[in-house]
Parts: sequence; structure tokens; C-alpha cells
Amino acid sequence: MRYRDGRLIYVGAANEDECISTPEGAVKHSGDVTEPGELEHIYIKWHPDIASVAVSSYSAIENGTGSFHEYGVFVRIRNGRQIIEIPASDTSVDDLSYTLCFGEILFGKSEGSLDVAALEMYSAPGSENRIGYIDGRVVMDIGPEGTLKS
Repeated sequence: MRYRDGRLIYVGAANEDECISTPEGAVKHSGDVTEPGELEHIYIKWHPDIASVAVSSYSAIENGTGSFHEYGVFVRIRNGRQIIEIPASDTSVDDLSYTLCFGEILFGKSEGSLDVAALEMYSAPGSENRIGYIDGRVVMDIGPEGTLKS
């Protein structure tokens, strides 16, 4: 998640440097899934200090090879009656890509103003570095390296 002042916070449940919720409570993660078929949920509400939220999935090397396509990952973003999906059938079959950035939710200046941009960007083969931002744009493989799950 990127604040308007440029600060980044990693919201999630897989790495020690991540938090389950941002300090103001605008972005909350439901926790890491532990069983096949379980779903993770991220709750996002508009906040004046937030610029964007990049929605990504991470599968650690320790989980073994596989692909986002094989695992059936997908994202569904619901904003009121608007629903945007990137289905698993459209994801890459590259089994050495460990991070997938589905898209980005861009926060407008006025309350409740949110736009969703589909990105579908993948990490370089074998990279466990997470996403980051350069000049306000999502860039793969420049963030901190993922850590082993405990």
C-alpha cells in the first residue's frame, strides 16, 4: 500500500515486515490461508492519505514449483456494485514466478473515489522480491525479499 507522501506499507500475513492492518484501519488482511481452497480477503476503504493499493499474491519457493494458473489463483475486487475479476484461467503457467501483481486500486482525491487498474505483472523467474513503486508506478522485484513462513 502506498501513501500519498510516498511511504509504503506491506499488508499481509506471510512475512515478518507485514502488518495485518494499516494504522488508520483503511486496509485490513484476513490472514494467510493454510488449506487448499481457502480464500484470503483484503478489506479496503477510501482514506485521504492513501494513494493506491497494489493487490498481489506471493507463493514462496519453499512451497515448491507450480504456477498461479495451476493453483487456480484469482482476484475479485468488489466496490459496491462494481466487480472486477482476473480469473485463474488468465494467469501465467510459468512455475518459477513467485509473485503476481493482479492490479492496483487507485484512490482519488474525493471520498469514495476508487479506480481499479488490471496489471497482471509477474516476478522474474526465481525472484522472491516483492513489488515496490518507482515514480508512483508498480514495479516488480524491487521490494523486500519474502521470508520463510513460520
